[in-house]
Amino acid sequence: MIQEFQIQNFFSIRESQTLSFLPTNDDKMRSQYLYEVAEGVELLKIGIVYGSNASGKTTLLDALSFFRRTMLDKPENKNMEMGTFLFFWIITAARSTSCYRC
Repeated sequence: MIQEFQIQNFFSIRESQTLSFLPTNDDKMRSQYLYEVAEGVELLKIGIVYGSNASGKTTLLDALSFFRRTMLDKPENKNMEMGTFLFFWIITAARSTSCYRC
């Protein structure tokens, strides 16, 4: 399971964005929405991504999908380049690499 997923400089997302499954201190209905992944470690069972039109919701999900494929798919060639997906609105971002943290 993923505790947090952070992305930066990926297509339309330039600044760092984080999708977190870490719970708050709210005790209301805690057993309904938390899952214990290890002793003393609880994570949210579900995450909701919302925002206005063109705010990066689909891009965040695309980044998560790309990260998943990168971790699970065996490369055809061990020397094959993975490629980058740079923020495309500002030219200076092309000098930076995309960043994924999980």
